[in-house]
Amino acid sequence: MSAQTENKELNLERKVNVINLTNIDTYVPLRERMGTTNVPAKGKAIFTVSEVLQQKYANNRDFVGTDFRGTHASLYIDDKEVRVACEFESEDGKTSQEITSEKTILDLFSLEKEETFYNALQNKIVTLGEKQMLRQIIGSGKVNSHNLIEISKKFLSGEEIEFTKKPAGRPRKN
Repeated sequence: MSAQTENKELNLERKVNVINLTNIDTYVPLRERMGTTNVPAKGKAIFTVSEVLQQKYANNRDFVGTDFRGTHASLYIDDKEVRVACEFESEDGKTSQEITSEKTILDLFSLEKEETFYNALQNKIVTLGEKQMLRQIIGSGKVNSHNLIEISKKFLSGEEIEFTKKPAGRPRKN
Protein backbone atom coordinates (compact mmCIF):
# COMPACT_ATOMS: atom_id res chain seq x y z
CA MET A 1 0.00 0.00 0.00
CA SER A 2 1.32 3.45 -0.76
CA ALA A 3 1.97 6.01 1.95
CA GLN A 4 -0.81 8.27 0.60
CA THR A 5 -3.43 5.52 0.84
CA GLU A 6 -2.20 4.58 4.29
CA ASN A 7 -2.23 8.21 5.48
CA LYS A 8 -5.99 8.45 4.92
CA GLU A 9 -6.47 5.78 7.55
CA LEU A 10 -4.07 7.29 10.08
CA ASN A 11 -5.13 9.63 12.84
CA LEU A 12 -2.72 12.46 12.00
CA GLU A 13 -3.16 14.10 15.40
CA ARG A 14 -2.18 10.95 17.31
CA LYS A 15 1.08 11.22 19.26
CA VAL A 16 3.99 8.82 18.70
CA ASN A 17 7.37 8.41 20.35
CA VAL A 18 10.46 9.16 18.31
CA ILE A 19 13.61 7.63 19.78
CA ASN A 20 17.10 9.04 19.27
CA LEU A 21 19.35 6.02 18.66
CA THR A 22 22.58 8.02 18.95
CA ASN A 23 24.40 9.61 21.85
CA ILE A 24 24.19 13.06 20.24
CA ASP A 25 21.31 15.47 20.88
CA THR A 26 19.31 15.96 17.68
CA TYR A 27 17.43 19.19 16.97
CA VAL A 28 14.53 18.78 14.56
CA PRO A 29 13.16 21.84 12.74
CA LEU A 30 9.39 21.51 12.93
CA ARG A 31 7.40 21.56 9.68
CA GLU A 32 3.88 22.12 11.00
CA ARG A 33 4.64 25.02 13.30
CA MET A 34 7.50 27.37 14.08
CA GLY A 35 10.45 26.20 16.13
CA THR A 36 12.58 23.16 16.75
CA THR A 37 12.32 20.15 19.02
CA ASN A 38 15.26 18.56 20.80
CA VAL A 39 15.37 14.79 20.85
CA PRO A 40 17.93 14.14 23.61
CA ALA A 41 20.78 11.68 23.17
CA LYS A 42 19.43 8.14 23.63
CA GLY A 43 16.16 9.75 24.64
CA LYS A 44 12.79 10.28 23.06
CA ALA A 45 10.37 13.00 22.09
CA ILE A 46 6.70 12.97 21.22
CA PHE A 47 5.60 14.00 17.73
CA THR A 48 2.23 13.96 16.02
CA VAL A 49 1.86 11.47 13.18
CA SER A 50 1.35 14.43 10.87
CA GLU A 51 4.69 16.00 11.91
CA VAL A 52 6.51 12.68 11.41
CA LEU A 53 5.06 12.37 7.89
CA GLN A 54 6.06 15.97 7.14
CA GLN A 55 9.63 15.16 8.24
CA LYS A 56 9.62 12.15 5.92
CA TYR A 57 8.29 14.14 2.95
CA ALA A 58 10.87 16.87 3.62
CA ASN A 59 13.58 14.16 3.45
CA ASN A 60 14.92 14.94 6.92
CA ARG A 61 17.94 12.58 7.03
CA ASP A 62 17.50 12.02 10.76
CA PHE A 63 14.20 10.29 9.91
CA VAL A 64 14.75 8.93 6.38
CA GLY A 65 18.37 7.86 6.78
CA THR A 66 20.83 7.43 3.95
CA ASP A 67 18.48 5.76 1.47
CA PHE A 68 15.21 7.64 2.18
CA ARG A 69 13.75 4.35 3.46
CA GLY A 70 14.93 4.66 7.06
CA THR A 71 18.27 2.85 6.77
CA HIS A 72 20.84 4.44 9.12
CA ALA A 73 18.27 6.90 10.45
CA SER A 74 19.28 8.40 13.78
CA LEU A 75 15.65 8.90 14.84
CA TYR A 76 13.45 5.80 15.11
CA ILE A 77 9.66 6.06 14.96
CA ASP A 78 8.37 3.81 17.73
CA ASP A 79 5.13 2.96 15.94
CA LYS A 80 4.88 0.25 13.29
CA GLU A 81 1.80 1.74 11.63
CA VAL A 82 3.62 5.04 11.07
CA ARG A 83 6.81 3.28 9.87
CA VAL A 84 4.65 1.42 7.33
CA ALA A 85 3.02 4.71 6.25
CA CYS A 86 6.50 6.18 5.77
CA GLU A 87 7.38 3.09 3.70
CA PHE A 88 10.25 2.17 6.03
CA GLU A 89 8.63 -1.23 6.65
CA SER A 90 6.04 -3.43 5.02
CA GLU A 91 2.74 -4.20 6.66
CA ASP A 92 3.27 -7.95 6.27
CA GLY A 93 6.59 -7.78 8.11
CA LYS A 94 8.69 -9.00 5.16
CA THR A 95 10.58 -5.72 5.06
CA SER A 96 11.73 -4.01 8.23
CA GLN A 97 13.64 -0.81 8.88
CA GLU A 98 17.38 -1.35 9.19
CA ILE A 99 18.67 0.63 12.14
CA THR A 100 22.01 0.69 13.91
CA SER A 101 21.64 0.68 17.67
CA GLU A 102 24.09 0.12 20.51
CA LYS A 103 23.03 -3.53 20.57
CA THR A 104 23.71 -3.85 16.82
CA ILE A 105 27.23 -2.49 17.32
CA LEU A 106 27.91 -4.72 20.33
CA ASP A 107 26.79 -7.73 18.26
CA LEU A 108 29.47 -6.89 15.68
CA PHE A 109 32.13 -7.61 18.31
CA SER A 110 30.97 -11.23 18.47
CA LEU A 111 32.24 -11.77 14.91
CA GLU A 112 35.39 -13.87 15.06
CA LYS A 113 37.20 -13.08 11.83
CA GLU A 114 38.82 -9.65 11.74
CA GLU A 115 38.13 -9.15 8.04
CA THR A 116 34.44 -10.05 8.53
CA PHE A 117 34.28 -7.61 11.45
CA TYR A 118 35.84 -4.82 9.37
CA ASN A 119 33.43 -5.42 6.47
CA ALA A 120 30.49 -5.37 8.90
CA LEU A 121 31.77 -2.07 10.36
CA GLN A 122 31.83 -0.54 6.90
CA ASN A 123 28.23 -1.61 6.28
CA LYS A 124 26.75 -0.82 9.69
CA ILE A 125 28.65 2.30 10.80
CA VAL A 126 27.93 5.02 8.25
CA THR A 127 26.68 8.20 9.92
CA LEU A 128 28.35 10.53 12.40
CA GLY A 129 25.93 9.39 15.10
CA GLU A 130 26.80 5.73 14.50
CA LYS A 131 30.52 6.54 14.64
CA GLN A 132 29.94 8.37 17.93
CA MET A 133 28.17 5.27 19.31
CA LEU A 134 31.10 3.09 18.25
CA ARG A 135 33.58 5.47 19.95
CA GLN A 136 31.51 5.42 23.13
CA ILE A 137 31.28 1.62 23.13
CA ILE A 138 35.00 1.00 22.63
CA GLY A 139 35.78 3.56 25.33
CA SER A 140 33.28 2.12 27.81
CA GLY A 141 34.96 -1.23 28.39
CA LYS A 142 31.90 -3.15 27.17
CA VAL A 143 34.04 -5.06 24.67
CA ASN A 144 37.24 -6.91 25.43
CA SER A 145 38.73 -7.90 22.08
CA HIS A 146 41.91 -5.88 21.70
CA ASN A 147 42.29 -6.69 17.99
CA LEU A 148 38.72 -5.66 17.15
CA ILE A 149 39.05 -2.47 19.20
CA GLU A 150 42.21 -1.58 17.26
CA ILE A 151 40.45 -2.26 13.96
CA SER A 152 37.59 -0.04 15.14
CA LYS A 153 39.99 2.79 16.00
CA LYS A 154 41.65 2.54 12.58
CA PHE A 155 38.23 2.49 10.91
CA LEU A 156 37.17 5.62 12.82
CA SER A 157 40.38 7.44 11.91
CA GLY A 158 39.95 6.57 8.23
CA GLU A 159 43.08 4.41 7.98
CA GLU A 160 43.18 1.71 5.35
CA ILE A 161 43.37 -1.77 6.80
CA GLU A 162 44.97 -4.61 4.90
CA PHE A 163 44.46 -8.19 5.90
CA THR A 164 47.09 -10.73 5.01
CA LYS A 165 45.89 -14.16 4.13
CA LYS A 166 47.38 -16.87 6.26
CA PRO A 167 48.47 -20.04 4.51
CA ALA A 168 46.07 -22.93 4.95
CA GLY A 169 47.16 -25.91 7.01
CA ARG A 170 50.42 -26.45 8.79
CA PRO A 171 53.71 -25.07 7.51
CA ARG A 172 55.82 -27.49 5.52
CA LYS A 173 59.03 -28.92 6.92
CA ASN A 174 62.02 -29.03 4.59
